[in-house]
Amino acid sequence: MNTPLVLALGALACSGVSDFIYKRAAMAGVPAHQLTMVQGWCYGLIVLAYGLVTQTLRLDLASLWGAVAGFFAYTGYYNFARCVQRGAVGTFSAIFRLSFVITVVLAVVVLGERTSPLRLAGLALALGAVWLLLARAGESARAEPSTVVRVVVATTCLGIASFIYKVGMLAGATPAGLLVVQACMVVAIGTVNTLRIEHRIRPTPGAWRYGMRTAALLSSAFTMLMEGLARGEASLVVPVNQMGFVVTAMLGVVWLKEPVDRRSLAGFASALGALACLATG
Repeated sequence: MNTPLVLALGALACSGVSDFIYKRAAMAGVPAHQLTMVQGWCYGLIVLAYGLVTQTLRLDLASLWGAVAGFFAYTGYYNFARCVQRGAVGTFSAIFRLSFVITVVLAVVVLGERTSPLRLAGLALALGAVWLLLARAGESARAEPSTVVRVVVATTCLGIASFIYKVGMLAGATPAGLLVVQACMVVAIGTVNTLRIEHRIRPTPGAWRYGMRTAALLSSAFTMLMEGLARGEASLVVPVNQMGFVVTAMLGVVWLKEPVDRRSLAGFASALGALACLATG
């Protein structure tokens, strides 16, 4: 059994459902800063418990890479939460999760992970998917043009964060150590950001309800992603994990009746083709 691939598929499912809940939170009127703050609090407790139960929590210099990853991860998820307030979750999730292109490029260029014609074809297909879906995102976000900028920032930050996880483990950090240090950074930034916006800390019931759900899903996704990275290449594990947008898009169409046009379908098909090439190449 290909353990890294199985772990990546598990992370795919959790990430996909989590992205959909972000949209549900936006529809319920939960502010992005409150959602990500409560999510960070709950996420931190869950990953701390994971590290203690598995007895793999080790805090050392290498685990400080988790703080760097935490900065990029929070920036990515906060901007994604702002995006889904303005457009179709299926489209924005697809763009957000195409962050694996950045991770793969960094893994090949910086870490020297292997490449092949199939993987190069996968990157080309992924870039094509970005082009197709960005145009669709622009149409669905006419009310706030900066939304397209936000989804680009979110995608870039998530791609860098995923790369940093691998760097941290190559430096000797354990998955639990990286996750706990990352959680500390996310909690700090999320709380300060809410204070900056509201000048107080008073989460709404909706923030607790949806924040706890996304925290449970994302802690599971990140744990499986980390364990997969500890056993396999970032250029394989991360792309499979980030294809959770397929789950999100299906939920968006079935549950929220989001429209799907030919350009969106072409973008999704291109992204799936990219996954197939990267996973088998």
